[in-house]
Amino acid sequence: MTRLGWFPEIDTYTMRKLFTRPDAWTGGSYEIALEYQPLHAEEVHVVLKRLWSHTSLNGCYLRADVEPEAQLRVPPASSNGWLRGIATLPNGDDTACGSVVVTDEDATWIYFGSPMGSLIYSYPVGAYPFDDGLPLDWRTPLNDWLCDIARFVFEELPFQLGLVGWIDPLDITASDVSTSGVPETRYEGYLIPEATSLTWYPPNTGAPMRTG
Repeated sequence: MTRLGWFPEIDTYTMRKLFTRPDAWTGGSYEIALEYQPLHAEEVHVVLKRLWSHTSLNGCYLRADVEPEAQLRVPPASSNGWLRGIATLPNGDDTACGSVVVTDEDATWIYFGSPMGSLIYSYPVGAYPFDDGLPLDWRTPLNDWLCDIARFVFEELPFQLGLVGWIDPLDITASDVSTSGVPETRYEGYLIPEATSLTWYPPNTGAPMRTG
């Protein structure tokens, strides 16, 4: 338990929980957001099936208020809304995770990630996305893990833009990047398709929000 010293109130019973431990689904998510041109339902299901077949993921479940072992597992095609699951993080811990699909007339976004309220049990995320002065080196293994998932999905159905971090992808689009390029200063990471591969532009500045 030494690794969790920054969160001393965690007890053994709480650690056995994933979906129902305190604040498990709060704080926004550290995630990937994948932008596609508007997808048909069948294409969305292809992406979700590929996403949830990644070796680090175990899903899917529909309820966030019941532990996975107490509810039925469902296929990824069962919902375009929230799908929940268990992710094995780079440090070997299991955590709650989820995906959701957001579609408008311009794009389909596939989001996947783990809530900050769950990641705090495994990494020293502090108050992120607020700047609390703590080191942010925990982002590197999570970025690598999420990039691996994004590349895995890209092999099945390429996307136009991938964003990694604590993000609001509807404020950043592939069209923006095509017009203006990748921002020189960025809180989130960018995955940019180039031919048949993805180029990674990691975040290069601190937390996106300030307290006070």
